[in-house]
Amino acid sequence: MGNYITRCDVARRAARLASMAVFSDLNLDGDVPVRVRPDYGEWGSNLIDSTAHKKRHRGYAVIGFVVAVAIIVGVGYFWYRIVMGY
Repeated sequence: MGNYITRCDVARRAARLASMAVFSDLNLDGDVPVRVRPDYGEWGSNLIDSTAHKKRHRGYAVIGFVVAVAIIVGVGYFWYRIVMGY
């Protein structure tokens, strides 16, 4: 038989996609052995930012992008009003 996609395959893929989180897992240590982790302390790595820190900066990036777009739109509208003579 050929490589046909069945309804069961589609359902499995849809279930897998639905079960995935909106954001990726921010724990970058994973299954890496302790001997290859840089400066790994009792409660985790001392050199790598915490998951909460990474989540916080992800939010800052979104807010910064929205503010930048708002500023660009505002300046464009301002110049449009000047050029049109309003």
